[in-house]
Amino acid sequence: STTTLYEQPEKRELLINEFGAVKHTVVNDSLQVVDKAMRLVGAKSLSLSCPLQRYYRDIRAGLHNP
Repeated sequence: STTTLYEQPEKRELLINEFGAVKHTVVNDSLQVVDKAMRLVGAKSLSLSCPLQRYYRDIRAGLHNP
């Protein structure tokens, strides 16, 4: 059977650096993807009816949340 971090909280400290690296990579790559998509769509990507503006805001928030 596989154990989880919930079952072994003492091992969480061992993964802090790995989690940080994964978050950094995912957020930065996501920003690049959304930025390119918004450039392709143009100004319409900023309208509230376009999901890209929400994706952009959500991903930008990832920069400020641990």
